[in-house]
Amino acid sequence: MKLYEIAHSRTGDKGNISTISLIPYMDGFYDQLVKEVTEEKVLEQFRHIGATKVERYLIPSLHSMNFVIHDTLGGGVTRSLALDTHGKSLSSLLLEMEIKMPCFCTVKDPGVENQLSLKIREQKSPDNRWKDTVCCIARAYNPAVRNHDVIFYGASNFSLWESMEEDLKPYSVQNHAFGGSTDKELLMWAESMLYPYEPCFVFFQTGSNDYVESKAPTEAEKVAEAMAFKKEMFIELHKKLPGTSFIVMSGILLPGREEYTAMTLNINEQLKAFCETKDYMHYIDAEALTYDRNTGKFTDHVKDLFLDDQIHLTPEARRIWAEKWILPAMDKLVTPTPMR
Repeated sequence: MKLYEIAHSRTGDKGNISTISLIPYMDGFYDQLVKEVTEEKVLEQFRHIGATKVERYLIPSLHSMNFVIHDTLGGGVTRSLALDTHGKSLSSLLLEMEIKMPCFCTVKDPGVENQLSLKIREQKSPDNRWKDTVCCIARAYNPAVRNHDVIFYGASNFSLWESMEEDLKPYSVQNHAFGGSTDKELLMWAESMLYPYEPCFVFFQTGSNDYVESKAPTEAEKVAEAMAFKKEMFIELHKKLPGTSFIVMSGILLPGREEYTAMTLNINEQLKAFCETKDYMHYIDAEALTYDRNTGKFTDHVKDLFLDDQIHLTPEARRIWAEKWILPAMDKLVTPTPMR
């Protein structure tokens, strides 16, 4: 994403030196900006106009930073032949930088927000446990700037995928997943997380959170309850997004939730059958990433695919997930659009 989507800037000058401040719209973005907007990257951004050295000064008390960039003003105000002798427009050059921004970052303070994130902030909901995260996603992907993309929507094995936009090039994708979300929460937040963006495709990864949290007394009732709501969710989303295709990923079989294996397999079968009845839905069977139905066992070395909790995929496992199942589906169904 572009730096201007999550931060603003002001510029000053002293001789042949430009000073540029960088202030995130939300304090919660600061730590990631410290990692992403380094002296080396800024120097590379300004090298073509003569920059020879960059010094960065962090101001954590204000969640901001200041860059001192040498030899960028053509000798200074009294010598430069440029129209912008003070270099005021150089803030725009900084804000054009490409950065990686995980959309699950913690929002500490709303700061200055776009219209969508401000609307979310003002909402009063009986369940606000994801409100800050959803605000962060809205700031990371401003619908006034990014729309008609492919959106990934679901729980933590999507939300923790920090390198998604890089891994899925040349497709223009957005990561709108949040934490341990349930289908009910996905539907509740669709008003903010899906509808304003008018996506061309939505990838869904709805795992075991629904039946893990279910109070139904038996496994059969948990499965029936989960499937009934999944169907309701997809039908309701289609009403609001009639021109959008839904791509449903099979639930991941998790060693850390081995007791739910039979339920996940059952729901995967029902999800596949349901998708086959809807012309706007496609099912991707990626169970083989972690599970072999023929043997009824987890695949060899499956534990190497997960973090220590044996629930969340490693970056390498996500790369395999993308290369074997997600990208082939996108190649078949999605027309690449320029990354924005």
